Amino acid sequence: MNTKEAFRAAMAENETDTALGEPQWWVYLKSGRSIEVTLESAGLPKKRRYCSVRLHASDDEFDRDEYHDTVGVITTQCTADIGNRTTEELLDEATGIAVAIADAEHETIA
Repeated sequence: MNTKEAFRAAMAENETDTALGEPQWWVYLKSGRSIEVTLESAGLPKKRRYCSVRLHASDDEFDRDEYHDTVGVITTQCTADIGNRTTEELLDEATGIAVAIADAEHETIA
């Protein structure tokens, strides 16, 4: 079973920015799939920011054209808006979503 702590540690190792300068974290899974967590903030007022959490296909799945119509994205879920929460609280919600996705797909961190 995956834990939030393990996911946060993996996210800390793979922190990047999107082309729009939004913070983004990647968790690589044993199956070759990956989970992307992005703090969606470009052009949004601070209280409307949220995190998207996406499960991406493995290279093999993508090469077999299994997820061509979604550009390799298997599933996407989002947090609620940040509202009056801190960024840390928002990331905690996003991490919980990432763990739930991984558990539902029987995935583990690489």
